[in-house]
Amino acid sequence: MDCIFCNGSITDQPSCTLLCGHVGHTRCVLISGLTYNFERFTCITCNTRIISDELVLEIFPDTNISTEISKITEKQEFNESCTNLLKIYKKYNKDIRSLTKEITPILKEYKKYIKPQLTILKSYIKSKKELIKKLDVYKTVRKSQNSFTRAINSIVRKYNINRYELNRYLATLGNYKYGTLFRYNIQRKLNRNFYIRIR
Repeated sequence: MDCIFCNGSITDQPSCTLLCGHVGHTRCVLISGLTYNFERFTCITCNTRIISDELVLEIFPDTNISTEISKITEKQEFNESCTNLLKIYKKYNKDIRSLTKEITPILKEYKKYIKPQLTILKSYIKSKKELIKKLDVYKTVRKSQNSFTRAINSIVRKYNINRYELNRYLATLGNYKYGTLFRYNIQRKLNRNFYIRIR
């Protein structure tokens, strides 16, 4: 049997068996762990954690280890929090669509009347962006965005879970698409349309 790290024979120096059952030289394990951070160090063969969460906390007491979302999806309180979050998301998504409908004519007008003079264009861009930001529905979207963000952060902090795993889990509960956030649908749309390239 060979060391999974250096492929050398495990009989020529001290070795150890990892939690997953693979074997490596003790020296190789220590070097790799110090190099790649023991807190997140995984087996290079099967990607299993080299040391358990309990041992990580024992060695590194200040480590913040995220709770696996699969361990809390059966909790009623957690699911109620997710259900409430989806309600906030539904309103937020509706507000996004309303804002998109409102700004579409403005963006079309911008494209139609764009002028070559750089100074005029800069002034025009600024005025159109300000016009959009003054829309009541724009302000409503920003409030919805803040409510949605606070709800997400509250669940992440309360249950100590990874926000990306939470997003994937929410997608299994209903019509939830993380990509409908403000910065993807509105900010990118504004930046893409209010972009000038001078050659």
